[in-house]
Amino acid sequence: MKNIPYLIALLTLLSFSIGCDRKVNQVDSVGSTTDTEEGNSDNTDDVSNVIDPSKSGGSTTGSSSNCYADGTGDSSNNYITISPIIGKGNEGSGVVQWSSKDDPNFQGAGDQEIFLTDSRLNIRVLANPSPGQGETTSTNEECKMLPINYQKLQVKVGIKVEGAYGYQSTHIFDDISVDGCSEVHEFSIPQSSEPFIIEILDAKWDYSCTYAKDVNDSNYEIYCPFSFVWANDCFSVGLQIATDHTKDIPQ
Repeated sequence: MKNIPYLIALLTLLSFSIGCDRKVNQVDSVGSTTDTEEGNSDNTDDVSNVIDPSKSGGSTTGSSSNCYADGTGDSSNNYITISPIIGKGNEGSGVVQWSSKDDPNFQGAGDQEIFLTDSRLNIRVLANPSPGQGETTSTNEECKMLPINYQKLQVKVGIKVEGAYGYQSTHIFDDISVDGCSEVHEFSIPQSSEPFIIEILDAKWDYSCTYAKDVNDSNYEIYCPFSFVWANDCFSVGLQIATDHTKDIPQ
C-alpha cells in the first residue's frame, strides 16, 4: 500500500499532454485523493493509509490536519504530494537520499513534466514515523533495523536544472515534528524549458540527542538539537510541491 500515492500521481500524469493546465494528484483537506475530472468522484485511494492526518502533533507552522488542507488559487490541480519517501541514514553531508529524476515511479514517458515550471516552485516537507524493517529506500536499500522513535526531523532539499553545475538553490527545512509538516519555502528558480530536479540531500533527527541524554553521555550537546540519521537506520518523509500548473500550498 505504500506506493498508492505514487500510483495516483502516475495515473494523473497521463493527462499532462492535454492542455497547459496540468493534472496532478489532488489531496483534499482530510488527506484523501480525489479526481477533479468532471463526472468522476472516485476517491477510494486514501492518502491517510500512508500518513494519517487525523493524528495529533505538528510543527511550528501548524498541526498535522492543516498539512493536508486544499491548495489555494485558480488551478483545477491541487499541489503535488509524494509520500512516503524512505531514506537511509548517512553520517555525512551532501549524499543524495532521493531524486525526482531517478525515482523509479517517474520514469515513464512524460512523467518528469510534473516538475516543469516557469516561475513558482514552492515546497513543504512532511515528517513520517520511522519505517523500520522490511521497507525499501528510494535508492533500493533494505531497511533492516527496528523503527527508531525519533520525534523531529531536519531535511535539506536541493533544486537543480539538468546539465547545470551544482544546485540552483538549497534549503534546510528545520524542526519538523513527526506526523506534521514544515514551513513552505518559495524557491527562487531560473526559467527553464526542462523539468527541475528536486533532491533530498541530508536528513537529521533528534533521536541521537534524546539517546545521549538517556544514557547520561557527558558530551550530549554535540548531538543536539539534530544530528545525522545513523547509517544503519531508515527515515521517512514526504514532499508537497506547488508549480505554475497547480494550486499553491497554503501557508
